[in-house]
Amino acid sequence: MRLTVESVDHASAAVKRPQYARTEVTPGIVHLGIGAFHRAHQAASNRATLALPFGPGFHHWLPRTPATRLQAEAESVWLEDARYLPVKLVPVKSRPDWDFSSFRSLPVGWINNAFTGWNGRATIIWEDRGLTLDLEARPLLSTFIRYSPSANAPCFCFEPVSHAVDAHNLPPGPEEYGLVVLTPGAMLAAECRFRVHEIQSRSRR
Repeated sequence: MRLTVESVDHASAAVKRPQYARTEVTPGIVHLGIGAFHRAHQAASNRATLALPFGPGFHHWLPRTPATRLQAEAESVWLEDARYLPVKLVPVKSRPDWDFSSFRSLPVGWINNAFTGWNGRATIIWEDRGLTLDLEARPLLSTFIRYSPSANAPCFCFEPVSHAVDAHNLPPGPEEYGLVVLTPGAMLAAECRFRVHEIQSRSRR
């Protein structure tokens, strides 16, 4: 007999029954841990018969408010064309409005760019909400992507990844910009840690 919600009542007496009302259970999310802490893992394995390029990444959305500020130090940033594809890698210092080596408000206009040479640490502050998010990525994730359409958007993306956008097609080859070529049966893994802290909000000062 396949044990299911429907069949459990017909199972033998040796099968232990749930001691709660199953019909009253509702979906939800539970977090177990010390403090407001979350660790995300990602892994990929090559099950093909030939070597292939792989690249992990975490693509999450975060709330954007007028008081949102970001700190994430990087060395270079990819400029994109009208197709949203990278065309030129320039030093971050050449774009002071995109230099997040110290806390800075999010850009007012469109941004959809990959920042390379990242040290794997970032902090996001929502002063109006009294919250700070500390983010730490393992060394494989040495690039982050910043996306936000405008200052009026209710959210933005801060995406730790291993590689540049379209790295598969950039010369001289995928490994040059962060992708990892896995032989058949090989595997790679990535990890990102998130920790939320409460701070004194502006409204309480």
